[in-house]
Amino acid sequence: MDFNEALKLVRVEKGITQNEASKLVGISRSYFADLESGRYLPSGRVMLKLDEVFNIFYLMNNDGKTIHCKEVN
Repeated sequence: MDFNEALKLVRVEKGITQNEASKLVGISRSYFADLESGRYLPSGRVMLKLDEVFNIFYLMNNDGKTIHCKEVN
């Protein structure tokens, strides 16, 4: 699963909108939508905030392909 697919899946499973998620992460809704569509990959700062908000551990290679994704309890 690619990063953008995993991000959308986690957001939908938590039952929050892109707008709500973007506010929690501290980014614009349009940028969040771009992350979910695969248009952009997040910076390190945004990745850390995504982990904090969604409680996931996610590693990916430079082209956004998943190396490891695990929900942390």
